[in-house]
Amino acid sequence: MKNQKLDIKIDPLDHYLNDNFPHLTREHLIRTLGYLPLWAQFSWLVYGEFDKGMLEQYRYPSPEFDANSSVNELGQHTYPGDPNMDPILSMESETEIIFFYQHAMYSVFNKETWKVITRRMD
Repeated sequence: MKNQKLDIKIDPLDHYLNDNFPHLTREHLIRTLGYLPLWAQFSWLVYGEFDKGMLEQYRYPSPEFDANSSVNELGQHTYPGDPNMDPILSMESETEIIFFYQHAMYSVFNKETWKVITRRMD
């Protein structure tokens, strides 16, 4: 494997760690995500991409969200009728960015194809 790195950011849009949520810490945010970030790192190291490895190791179907779900380049997730969600954590490789949200959700943004995959892993 060539020399690769992940750029990991906690609260990449500064939505949670501010005066609006004075009780939250970086540790709180990381704990809310459970094992998903470690799982994504492992998948990236073994498979070279985030989503493929996570799905191959997951025992239950996790369909993609429908076409009404969208994620912009900053990682903000929108779905009609639901409040927008800002990412809690992001990991960026040379070709992909994975954004993690509340409710065991993640989105993988492919920087080469501009395709976004959003899943809920529960």
